[in-house]
Amino acid sequence: MKRRLSDPICSPAALRAAAVLAVAVSAAACTSQASPGTGMPANAFKAAPSVAAPLDAIPSPDGSALYFIAEGDKGAAVYSLSKGAMRQLSVGSALAAPLGIATATDGKTLFVSDLAGGDDDLGAIYALDNTGGAMNLVAGSAGSAPRGLAVVHAASGDQIYFTGADSDGAPAVFKISAAGGAASVVYKGAGLFDPTGITVDHSGTIYVMDATQDGSRLVRISGGAATELVGGLQSGYPAGIALAQNEQALIFADADATGGYELRRMPLSAGPNGATALAIASLGQVDDPAGIHRAAAADVYAFVDSGAGAAGNVWLLSK
Repeated sequence: MKRRLSDPICSPAALRAAAVLAVAVSAAACTSQASPGTGMPANAFKAAPSVAAPLDAIPSPDGSALYFIAEGDKGAAVYSLSKGAMRQLSVGSALAAPLGIATATDGKTLFVSDLAGGDDDLGAIYALDNTGGAMNLVAGSAGSAPRGLAVVHAASGDQIYFTGADSDGAPAVFKISAAGGAASVVYKGAGLFDPTGITVDHSGTIYVMDATQDGSRLVRISGGAATELVGGLQSGYPAGIALAQNEQALIFADADATGGYELRRMPLSAGPNGATALAIASLGQVDDPAGIHRAAAADVYAFVDSGAGAAGNVWLLSK
């Protein structure tokens, strides 16, 4: 039986009072009333008037900055939020249909998946300097309708794992060097329907959020097999997933009993269908939960509500 470990981080009214425009973020934050170690303090940053419908966000590796994708005055773009100031990072042509964002393990490069990018409009991954500039195609990434992204360090350099679809339309998980090259299929077909969010542990085990007609499923991919860990989740789209810093639990959004949403922590020790996902942060009246990522080197999370108040919110949560 699922149980709530925390009171709401703040009521909708308090949230509106504490959340400010991302261009002038207040130092004040709504804080969880949870018992020590169970809840997460949070800042909720409303999108500026010229920015709406954020879909995915990720903290910098140390958690000191935040990057997200959203609709702007001239189309979809990449934005940063650091030291109380928001600015657009991507210049040039607008992204067509961005769904995911990730950082290189050193934090110097951002990667963005665009479902309709590339010369053939079949999707591509783009790289962008974290200080801003032009979006550059990651060679070899075009044509696989990329959605969620996760970057893992390897001896040969950073590797980008991503969800998407193979040339025959089958849902799949791919891997490609962050420097570019041929994308390889890590897993394809049985057990996947419409995978979006993805995270990878140090051993190479992959976890994805998979959208179905009956809600989202949390799926583990290991040893050439896809195993459902929990199903029937109401996690929005594109549904996100994050691995806790100790790699012993997964963090994701799901509906609560009040009609709102909460972030939940599911221990990995119990195995398929054996774990209870405990609520760690109530998000109140979140309209449309989407991406969630953890900072590479900190227990700090970025979470997106793409539909709040028609503009959307980006949340930054930490223990």
